[in-house]
Amino acid sequence: MPEKKRFRVFATSRIGDPAENRLRERGYEVEVFEGPEAPPKKLIIEKVKSGVDGLITTLRDPIDAEVFEAGKGTFKVVAQIAVGFDNINRADANKYKIPFTNTADVLTEATAEFAFFAWCANRSGRHGIHSCRSSATRSPARPSPSSAQAVLVWR
Repeated sequence: MPEKKRFRVFATSRIGDPAENRLRERGYEVEVFEGPEAPPKKLIIEKVKSGVDGLITTLRDPIDAEVFEAGKGTFKVVAQIAVGFDNINRADANKYKIPFTNTADVLTEATAEFAFFAWCANRSGRHGIHSCRSSATRSPARPSPSSAQAVLVWR
């Protein structure tokens, strides 16, 4: 019986040892661009032409028809490790029928915590600080550690 082809992935930046190791443990062949800057688009195109099945990208990597055309018939997916995906030409992805993902909702809690903190900071004087403390301690939802830390700054 022929050996099953491994899914090849090129990551345009480090995604962390735990994530990289997990992909390898699950049978993926993972290659990671090690530089601190974005890889040149030419390199991304070369990797796609070489037969990688998927890309793991960030907002700094332009992904468009040129990239999709390079992988015509073999390229399968773009996984974006960012909330946005403005760097991916959605019309081109649809034209080449290449799905793409992003990490939506990853900043929802942080945004809410920042808004709460900003609201507290905007309140005037000691009354505002007291109000924030009592709001945080009386909240029916358990605050996350970062919320609690933000409130502790005021104490």
